Amino acid sequence: MITLFIDGAGWNGRISECAFCVYEGDTMLHEEHKSFLKQYTNNQMEYSGLIYGLLHLAENYNIKTTERIAVRTDSQLVCNQMNKLWRVKDIVLVRAVANATEILNRIRINRPINIEWTRRDKNRAGKYLEQLQRERKHKR
Repeated sequence: MITLFIDGAGWNGRISECAFCVYEGDTMLHEEHKSFLKQYTNNQMEYSGLIYGLLHLAENYNIKTTERIAVRTDSQLVCNQMNKLWRVKDIVLVRAVANATEILNRIRINRPINIEWTRRDKNRAGKYLEQLQRERKHKR
């Protein structure tokens, strides 16, 4: 099973950022971080992590042979909106949901891709993002 962990951090006065990590079982296959010098909300960055992570899966893995793909996020909003349990009211997030759904539909190929909520302390992308933030702070 491939698991995509996603996380995002909104504007902190300097940057907005997102991250995703790809695991197969307990083996980390890839981790990536994106920073933006623009004010974005936490939710926008969570969706950015989802979109970049899904694009990475589509472009870099033979997902046709993967039995199961899970997406894990500590954002209840992203999880519940993508699973169609909550409505999407913010126009910016409407576009993000549409983009993520289009990518999901491209890579789904007759298999469910579960988007699951996970606790913050279990979110590997969140830990990766926190590590990068600590390293930047330490360099100052």
